[in-house]
Order: sequence, then structure tokens, then C-alpha cells
Amino acid sequence: MFGFSVEKMEKSEMKNASKTKNRPIAVVLAVVVVSATLALTACGGESRSQSQPLSPSQSLSLGKTAKESGDVLKVGNVYFGQNDLDEYAKLWLNLYCMSQGIDYDAVVTDEVLEQEKTGVLDSVAQTEALRLYFAGKDVIPDSFDADLSEFKNQVFSSVFGTEERFKNLGISDKAMRYYLENNYLYEACRTEATNNGALPTEADIQAFYDEYPGEFFVGEQRRASHVLFEDAEHKPETKALAEDTLKKIKDGTAKFEDMAAQYNTDSTKDTEGDLGFAAREQFVPEFEDVMFAMNIGDISDVVETDYGYHIIKLTDIKDAGSTPLDEVRDSIRDYLAYQMSVERAREITSGTAVEYLSEKYPAPGKRPVADEPVSDDLGLAPSQDGGAGSR
Repeated sequence: MFGFSVEKMEKSEMKNASKTKNRPIAVVLAVVVVSATLALTACGGESRSQSQPLSPSQSLSLGKTAKESGDVLKVGNVYFGQNDLDEYAKLWLNLYCMSQGIDYDAVVTDEVLEQEKTGVLDSVAQTEALRLYFAGKDVIPDSFDADLSEFKNQVFSSVFGTEERFKNLGISDKAMRYYLENNYLYEACRTEATNNGALPTEADIQAFYDEYPGEFFVGEQRRASHVLFEDAEHKPETKALAEDTLKKIKDGTAKFEDMAAQYNTDSTKDTEGDLGFAAREQFVPEFEDVMFAMNIGDISDVVETDYGYHIIKLTDIKDAGSTPLDEVRDSIRDYLAYQMSVERAREITSGTAVEYLSEKYPAPGKRPVADEPVSDDLGLAPSQDGGAGSR
């Protein structure tokens, strides 16, 4: 499934009861990382009008030009060691987990980290191929240092990404600079692949929409608001407060929207409790079962979930049907542009001398096929082919 839903609340995010949009098909965090949540937020997600050439002196490659024992990859005349890979894999997985709200320390075992290194090495190989291809071309914005500072502030403000924690993991400032620079390389690749945004055309978008009608069919959706009394411990006094608030709402002495603004601790605090439209299996079952049994205008009894107590108000129902093209046009455009970028990046990599130097991380085409990758438990994106020119 391509996953084009209009809006979605993830079960795992019910704790914060915040609504999130489904990512477009384009977001795959394996090789093409230009769409990575954290980095592009810091970059603003837009091409810069002022940029500078990527020269060898400005290159932030983690590699070196002299071969050393234990090197695992060679791209052009640049070598990458095991330590380089270990550090970048930790950064890559940390940023991915942070973007998904996953606790890295709780789920990334040594086994998972080791298995993901092959995919990360593919990413490095392709990145370095792009680095060689765009050398001397204007791809790095003048705002790079400011972008990096904003990027680091974002990362270090996360509960999972404190500066001390990254330091203890052995993730250097240079690795973070490398990661951010890579995003600009892929942005340049995307710009070239799409003819500076001229592609895909409207005809391409329409053809894709027509070819995959099932991907745009959405089941019945319901729009609800809630008043949230967040309390994972389910203290009696919290439940009593929720029940007292419900009584006030029903007897007209309190407005539902005012109570949401007063008690909600998630983003709906500023939207009168509105959670937007959601289909089934997008909320925790206790919440969803009540919501889908209500009529428009109904206000529920107090509902208990793992995250506390809720009062739910159903505000609208959208019948099952195909999502109009206008609502998914941008997502389709992003996806098709992403595919063009992937293909162009592979073409560039196939024309670059890439050599995998370690038996631990064999080249694409020489790898055993795992029946069930350990990373599946994490929901990590599968590794890409790393470029047809690898050997």
C-alpha cells in the first residue's frame, strides 16, 4: 500500500493525543534522505537562492584518502573505516527513531544496529557518489552554518537526543555536519532529476492516480474532538475531575471547547480539542470503539485509555470513498519526484567506482537474503540497492 490517507493519529502517539499526517510515499529513510523529518525541518525544505560550490576543502566526508586496515568502503579515492560506519549508523538510526517517536535505547539492540549498517553503508556509498558528481557545483547554501545550528538545537531539544547522550554514543559534530550536507546533495539530485521542479507533469500525476485507484480509497472517517485528562497512573482524583467536567459540559455550565483548551496537554489544546478526521485503526481501541459508535453531536461518557481519561465529541462523519485527486495531488507529485530522484541517484552511483571492502558488509548482489530482517521489528525502511555500479 502506498498509504495516502488524509490525516492520521498513530496508536503509539496517543499518549500525546496529537494528530499527525501520513507521510507521503516519498519518505523512505534509507538512501535518499533529503525528506528526512529533522533535517529538512531545519533546512526549511526549500532550495536556497544563495548557494556555494562544493569544493574538496568544504567537503565534510567522513572518509579519508589514505587506505587503512579495517576499511569497509571505497568510493572514488575516498576510504571509509569501521569507526566511520559505526558512528554514522548510530546517528542515522537515532535521527530515524526520533522522527518516529521511538526510544532508540529501548529498541535498537546491537543486533539491530549491526544489521542496519549494510543499509547505512549503501547510503554512504550513494552520498559519496553524489558528492563527486556535484563537486564544484552550487549545492551548499550560504546559510549552512545557521541551518546546522538550528538542526542541532532541534535534535538536542528532544528527550532522546540530548547533546550529552550523543557525545556518550560517540556521535561527533562532524557526523552531524555530514548528515546535513548530505541532505543538500540529495536536494540537488532531486532538482536535476525533476528539471528544477518541472517534472512530474500534471499528466504524470493524473496517470498515476488513474492507475492505482485502490490506493486512494478510504474507509469511513470520523472527526472528533476530545478533552484529555492525561494521567498514565489513572489516579482516582483525575477520573473524578473528568467526570465532574463531563457533568458541567452536559448541564451547560461549561463549554466543551473551553475545557479542551484548559485541560488538554497535546496540540489539540489550541484547536478546541479537534483531532481531525480518522479512519479505523488510527486510535487506540478503547477510544476508537466509542468514537465509531457515536452519532454526530454526541458527547461520550468518560473514556479510559492507557494515557488517561477522555471526553469525546463527534463532530462529523465522512463516508467511505475515493480521496479526490486535489487532496492527494501534492503527495503523488512528491512520490513521483522522489522516484525520479532515486533513479537519478542510482544512475550517478552506477557511474562511480564503488568498492565494498569488508566481508561483513558485502556489495549489493552478493548478500544473503534474510527471511525476516531484525529491523522489521523497528519498522525501519529496507536498504536500497546502493547503486548498480557497486562491486
